[in-house]
Amino acid sequence: MDDKNDNTPDLIAKIHDTCIDCPQCQAECLFLARYGTPRQILSAYDATDPALFRMAYECSLCGLCGAVCPVGLRPEELFMAMRREGVSVGVAPLNVHKRVLAYEKRGTSRRYSCYSLPWGCDTVFFPGCALPGTRPSKTLALYDHMKTLIPDIGIVLDCCCKPSRDLGRTSYFLDMLAEMKSYLSANNIKRIITACPNCHVVFTEHGYPFETQSVYDVLAKYGLPPGNPDPKAVLAIHDACTTRYDASLHDAVRRIAESKGFQLREMRHSRKKTLCCGKGGAVECLDTSLPKAWRSMRMDEAADNPVITYCAGCTEGLKGRVPVFHLIDLLFDPNCIATGKPRASRSPITYLNRLWFKHTLKKRECPAAFRERTYSAQ
Repeated sequence: MDDKNDNTPDLIAKIHDTCIDCPQCQAECLFLARYGTPRQILSAYDATDPALFRMAYECSLCGLCGAVCPVGLRPEELFMAMRREGVSVGVAPLNVHKRVLAYEKRGTSRRYSCYSLPWGCDTVFFPGCALPGTRPSKTLALYDHMKTLIPDIGIVLDCCCKPSRDLGRTSYFLDMLAEMKSYLSANNIKRIITACPNCHVVFTEHGYPFETQSVYDVLAKYGLPPGNPDPKAVLAIHDACTTRYDASLHDAVRRIAESKGFQLREMRHSRKKTLCCGKGGAVECLDTSLPKAWRSMRMDEAADNPVITYCAGCTEGLKGRVPVFHLIDLLFDPNCIATGKPRASRSPITYLNRLWFKHTLKKRECPAAFRERTYSAQ
């Protein structure tokens, strides 16, 4: 999605004129099954109708509609544009999004943020918000392993502000990201290694001039931590929808899991055609029925096999009939697969874990450059 080029009228005209009203997107997407094909939705388009903006926030922005569209449209871009338009006229974000924005604000605050850059550092590890909160010890172990591969690597605890981007707060999102990039550039950072798929898509699309890599690409190429699980298990693999078109990342996570002795089962919706876990687009703030239905579809496809993913948000979104594990559970606590217990924290403990993670870094790191973020866009 191009957040800088918000030409909504042209986008509306393109989708209205190109959509052939075929049933493929509706067959795959419960949101479109509810409201109609993109062309049908636009036939009744009224930019002054508040209900239109509310409807746009029921789309998970997962992009499955575009992945199956026979004429190459990306309908999710339309609903993202509607959200931005809602923000521009002052009717969005909605009151139900306050909790999401409060979560983001904590992530960028002085209390939770931390930039630790050692001497000679040109690469930083960016674990995101959820992983240090749900799995702090494993995230720290992952960072320590990255140090064996890249001795001068630094670490950044901050929020990429994707929640604001997804809610249509484009100016705020770009301003906060620009300030982060400015600080990193001033300290000679050239590469950002991400652990969160949401952060990965943000830096891939908006991180220039930095090189962006997934930590899983790095691990698959340069080496995994020692240890193998016992016994072996069959796991159904779930791809994060933000990585829909990232075949390299899909391959990397599969190589990692298989190299640790796990057998992977591909679900009907995988890779480019993966399903949303229910967390996408902040839909659950507005309507829990759609996320529950998506989650149920995913659990049906898992067919009672434990699920493995590489997104901390997905591990929460997919909780249901079977255990859901994060890829770093396989790496640093592999025997939890046999017990069926992922050992992940939930809110509000996640906030305490993030503070513990930061406090641990401050005690043991001796960086050349250190900061806690105090900047906030207006």
